[in-house]
Amino acid sequence: MKKIILFVLLFPFANFYSQQWETMDIHDSDNTVYSYKLNSSNTAWVKEARDKIKYYKNGKWNYTKGHAMVLYRFDCTGKKIGVMQVAVYGGSNNLVNNPSLEDYPQMDYVIPDSIAEGLLEYFCTNR
Repeated sequence: MKKIILFVLLFPFANFYSQQWETMDIHDSDNTVYSYKLNSSNTAWVKEARDKIKYYKNGKWNYTKGHAMVLYRFDCTGKKIGVMQVAVYGGSNNLVNNPSLEDYPQMDYVIPDSIAEGLLEYFCTNR
């Protein structure tokens, strides 16, 4: 009985511990909607939703309406970014591609005025 009472008392506060996705104010020519969710002190998930997601599978490039989930590693001091994991989902949320990334993350300097620079600035400001 004590466990039930404890559960009933603590359950309403459970949502305070789960972080919600934040829409980022980053724009590109594909009208991509970027959303952000902190993962650790130097990584974050970025959801990239657009009408045409490009992915490589079975030796060719494919397109689907959907979104990509990308786990980025950030180096705020060195102004570098690297991809740790990628998952591409089709319009009905089915996984269409989850490539294995060898030798990840390859940390690269961000190019000025690029989407990567916007992601890095957002992460370093909001973590």
